[in-house]
Amino acid sequence: MILNPQSVCKRHHVRGGKSLAAALKENSSLHIFWLVQNELTDDAAADLAEAVRINSGLTHLWLIDNQLTALGARLLAEALPHNKTLREICMKGNRLTDEEQKEFELETRLRFC
Repeated sequence: MILNPQSVCKRHHVRGGKSLAAALKENSSLHIFWLVQNELTDDAAADLAEAVRINSGLTHLWLIDNQLTALGARLLAEALPHNKTLREICMKGNRLTDEEQKEFELETRLRFC
């Protein structure tokens, strides 16, 4: 599933992120999910991290060019050990410095490039 830029529109990004995460918890047939340029914040990352812990079908989650910070990346990284099917979470173009990205070097499924 691909949600094009700002499909989760600006004024609904928190609620939209929560709704998408809730749907991911129950959907094991979705394998690739692109949430690119949707202005998702760390609030959405918390909900998505919970979904990552539960979902058993997703293989790729692309959160490119959103508003996620090191906090959101940390929440997602902490969820990954609970998920054996997810191959990568791509977080390119979010609000993490190079130094903050280095914090996550050991979690190879969390990518910033």
